[in-house]
Amino acid sequence: MKKDVIKDYFNRSGYFSEYLPSEFSIHGIKDTFSKNKVGKVKPYNYSMSKFQIEDHRRSIHVPELISYLAAIEKISESNVLDKILQTDENSQHSFSKLMIKNEVVRHSNPSDRTLSLQMGRNVDEEKFSYSFNLTKKIINSSGAKGILYLDIANFFGSFYTHNITAIFRGEQWALEQYNLKKNNEMVDDEYTRLERIDSAIRNMNIGRSHGLLVGPFISKVLAETLMNTIDKEIEKEDIKFVRFMDDYEIFVYEESEIDLITAKVENILSEYGFSLNSAKTNYIRFPYSDKNDLTSIFDSSKKELQIINLFNRFIEIEITKKQKGAIKYLISRIDEFDKESNDLVISLIVNAIINNPNSTVVAINKLINKLNEKKIETQTNRVVESLLVFLRICVKNKYDLEQVWIVYAILKINSNCKFDFNDLNELAAMVVLCESNNLNEEYIKKHAGKCFLLDYELWRRDIITDDDIFGFHELDQEIYCKLKKSDFSFYKKKTTD
Repeated sequence: MKKDVIKDYFNRSGYFSEYLPSEFSIHGIKDTFSKNKVGKVKPYNYSMSKFQIEDHRRSIHVPELISYLAAIEKISESNVLDKILQTDENSQHSFSKLMIKNEVVRHSNPSDRTLSLQMGRNVDEEKFSYSFNLTKKIINSSGAKGILYLDIANFFGSFYTHNITAIFRGEQWALEQYNLKKNNEMVDDEYTRLERIDSAIRNMNIGRSHGLLVGPFISKVLAETLMNTIDKEIEKEDIKFVRFMDDYEIFVYEESEIDLITAKVENILSEYGFSLNSAKTNYIRFPYSDKNDLTSIFDSSKKELQIINLFNRFIEIEITKKQKGAIKYLISRIDEFDKESNDLVISLIVNAIINNPNSTVVAINKLINKLNEKKIETQTNRVVESLLVFLRICVKNKYDLEQVWIVYAILKINSNCKFDFNDLNELAAMVVLCESNNLNEEYIKKHAGKCFLLDYELWRRDIITDDDIFGFHELDQEIYCKLKKSDFSFYKKKTTD
């Protein structure tokens, strides 16, 4: 059952990053063609905030479609999915599991420990809740004097794809198998299957072996599985800890051993080509949890007259106390406020969108729903004007993901809105094209050839020619012509009642 769910997720939602609107999807693709010939198209990159003011932006990737389909086919053919899921289920240390029960877990902010599930998903929330994880952490750390925080530097960028052969049995076993193969001796069938997956993953990134692409769900699957194996090696050193993806929280019982613990973890990680980010290494003595229980704060303070105070409280928790995800949590429960306060709530949501990138996805979806509940033209116009001002800032500063979401929000609020931005990010332009079926000629001339996804949508509408798209990108012409004939689109516009 779990295997079927995750395979369906690969084909439905796993191609595009979860940070994009759900309309970006390859669901419905008629997958009846050969994937032996993989194109040599570089993944399309776009930027997004790291959710911290002091941090730089991160790159998210979209690989060429056929190379992605070939990779998930290799995982399915090689019968490793069952083992991946079993490893995930058995993990005693991970707070970043792939699945809970029969649901795939996506984290719209991987650093956010206060919300361990994507908003709106109907899963067992108790097992994802902040309170549940905090309670579990306190139980696991019984008797500890403090917590040592360790973070892997540039985790996905440092992931050497040949480590895929080590995801189940570790680096030592993989090296032994490699040497056997090098000497023309018989190797384990599992090693051969994992090697094929390694090759397919490299093909998604034009053959590069350093770095997993951030964005496709398959990258998280492989990364989390390897981390579960590394966890077992750390556990053998009699170190107690929990982990959220590449962040460790290690329970320290003797403060004199902090340097030794750090060295042991770093030595294990170095076997896999990873290193610690010393700038993020931190030790906090007991009481080592100063985080707020957001649920309790909200439930005790949601009377109508307390809305502004509640927003101010959550802003303070996030910005001053650095508890990421607090504002997003508040926005996620905003429907519980009295409907008479809609004007105030809408203004506060707009402020959250503009000033808190961590809450963008949740806030925009809430804003669209609020405005569509009861359409008031003056209110809608005021919101659109504010968003257009913010869009200009995002275009100027090349804030790619923010552009996508702001354009998406504006068109969902007012489908007749026209855009005169010739420097829009290509994915934002895709939203304009697919939502309004219109994109100005000047923009097309300037941006054609920069993004295979946008070019496909233009070609699908016969706005650019066969010679254009296959001249711009080294795509398999036979396969992409079949996709066009089947009316496949990378963006599925949702109809509203």
